Amino acid sequence: IETMIIYEDVNPNKVYVLGYSAGGDGVYHLASRMADRWAGAAAIAGHPNNAKPESLRNIAFALHQGGKDSAYHRNDIAL
Repeated sequence: IETMIIYEDVNPNKVYVLGYSAGGDGVYHLASRMADRWAGAAAIAGHPNNAKPESLRNIAFALHQGGKDSAYHRNDIAL
């Protein structure tokens, strides 16, 4: 990310992270641990595991979960 900001003129205030399934798991962790890096984050069919949501309060965060997605109890945890 830093390389792209320096060499490719990427606006650091417009960097987003998103992931699906296992990538959604990673989004929970990256977004909550590096909230100052992201303009927003989206976790799709991911599992929060032990990620702490408190640091997400200052970034746009979208959570997409199917109501019938019962794998790993993701739909229960997302509520």
